[in-house]
Amino acid sequence: MIDFTLKEGFNRSACPICYTIEEQMHDFLFWFEREGYHEYSSIKSLFEHSCICSRHKKQILNLKDKLNNTFELLIEMEEKELKELMKTRSPKRKAKEIEKNCRFCIEERRIEEHAIETFVKSKELIEDYLNSRSLLCKKHTLLIIENLDKKETAQKILKKALHKLDVVHKKIGLYFKKIDYQSKEKPEEDELNAYLDAIKFFSNL
Repeated sequence: MIDFTLKEGFNRSACPICYTIEEQMHDFLFWFEREGYHEYSSIKSLFEHSCICSRHKKQILNLKDKLNNTFELLIEMEEKELKELMKTRSPKRKAKEIEKNCRFCIEERRIEEHAIETFVKSKELIEDYLNSRSLLCKKHTLLIIENLDKKETAQKILKKALHKLDVVHKKIGLYFKKIDYQSKEKPEEDELNAYLDAIKFFSNL
């Protein structure tokens, strides 16, 4: 399933790993909105992972009053744990760990790791990527290279990134050349929007 999503990502001018995470998370959230919000094991998992980050909070708030089903049980679990903490001599919880433990962020990381593992182990996927219009973002370029066994393959992936960045760099150069007061030319649309191509490499989920 994940290799199919990666292949879909190769047909887009964006990072195929980021695309895969986004698509698989869409499926995960779809399930949560249909069943997970009131399913015991799902709510227990939310409790065990301590928190919901601000980014994913915005997404699940679409459920509106359905979330009363979620929080009824979640609050019961939390109240029980807080009462247990009151009994200890030093009732502390690890706030730093809570920040890292959003259940939905953990699912994103699981998908990311699985996508990278699938990518680096498949000669077909690597070849398809090298011949595609897509470009791995900076983060996933580095993670893929770290996990590749063959230096030659890593060099090919880096060469593709350098070529794509060089194309964008030249567009930016033309943009500045044409906005100079001495220039009689106006920037083309792809030169005006060169920053959109650049940000695809420097940003990630």
